[in-house]
Amino acid sequence: MNIKKLPAFLYNGGYVVVLTLVYVLIGALFGMWHPTWLLFLTIPCYYMLAEFRSNRDWNLFPYPIVCLILYLAAGFDYGWWHPGWIIFLTVPIYYIAVNTVQHN
Repeated sequence: MNIKKLPAFLYNGGYVVVLTLVYVLIGALFGMWHPTWLLFLTIPCYYMLAEFRSNRDWNLFPYPIVCLILYLAAGFDYGWWHPGWIIFLTVPIYYIAVNTVQHN
């Protein structure tokens, strides 16, 4: 495959295929099915980041999904479920700040 065609391949569904193969390989070889399923949360992030890069609109940045990934990773890895939920309070603050800056 030509390296210049790689971004188009990934955007047109290749990212999901590659991610699924990575998930199955890690799960089958190392038995790490549980933490590895978090990789699938990167799928909407990938496509939203592609739209963000082309439009430069900060409303398209996948901030809530990034917060969810951070929350789940902190909870599963460190047991920080209680202090971790506070990260979700930053979602409306993020959008208020973005819309205030973009409209001024």
